Amino acid sequence: MTFTTLLASERAFRAKLHATARKVLAQGKCGLSKLSSEPGQLVSGMFSYVGPIMNPPTESEFLTPGAANTNRLVMNGKPVIEVEAKSVINFASAFAHKLLCDGLTFSTGSACAYSCAFCYVPDLMRKNPHKRPAGTDLAAIVIRRRGAVDRIRKQLTYKDGRPKFMKPEDRRVIYSSPLVDLAANLDLVKESIEACRAICELTNWDIRLLSKSNLLPKIAEALKDFKERLIFGVSTGTLDDDLAVAFEEGTPKVSKRIQSLHWLQDHGFRTFGMICPSLPLAKQMDYLVFAENCAKALRAEKCEHVWAEVINVRGE
Repeated sequence: MTFTTLLASERAFRAKLHATARKVLAQGKCGLSKLSSEPGQLVSGMFSYVGPIMNPPTESEFLTPGAANTNRLVMNGKPVIEVEAKSVINFASAFAHKLLCDGLTFSTGSACAYSCAFCYVPDLMRKNPHKRPAGTDLAAIVIRRRGAVDRIRKQLTYKDGRPKFMKPEDRRVIYSSPLVDLAANLDLVKESIEACRAICELTNWDIRLLSKSNLLPKIAEALKDFKERLIFGVSTGTLDDDLAVAFEEGTPKVSKRIQSLHWLQDHGFRTFGMICPSLPLAKQMDYLVFAENCAKALRAEKCEHVWAEVINVRGE
């Protein structure tokens, strides 16, 4: 597939997504107030999202040596860029306030293979930009960190190879990922397995993994020797597959994610619930029904914790 064809295909897909969103909103399945006339732009009184094809990157920016991943130029329909992994583990993340972790996070990428309308990462990365071709929109590309697993090992060891964080009492929780989906395809699953293995071998930390994918069981199976230290969760802002497709581009169905969560629970893995981002509903009673349905769908009694978060307004 040529670069020009790729961008044309991406535009066509977003136009189709926009049409689907119109249909869903017209059915009154959620409390969003209106949809703009431009494909890729969704507007309401609570949030706004502008799609990625505003300043599309040029072909030369992706095909010049060092700018793109030579092994995989496209991932989940998006062009791939690699940047040097100067840091993968954040030892003082703001995610600590959510109680998802103890201030430790890791991310092997900077721009996700999925494209979710409520994603906060583009706004976050505008404030803390990684090097990338000028004019590119983060929602239109995948950014991977070259040598991410090696960088994790270096961050966790001294120059002589001794682990820095092997004290038995150091049982902190590290979370992934604050920036990208760690299981958006099988290549990323493999990378996440190796990243988690490195952390498990070099620390005594527990690892909390969150995804919109249904591939977490593959990570669990590969790391079954560290079963007691892994905690798995899937994002479920809605239980409606048709509604989810209007704002979660390229992700597996919510029902498939929940099936994967059930598999993890049935096979004795630790799990947590993540109801995020929950959408505005028409009536107060609707929220009570939604909460009850989510608790049942996620098997809340089998989750160690359940987090719930409404849509956040970003970049304002």
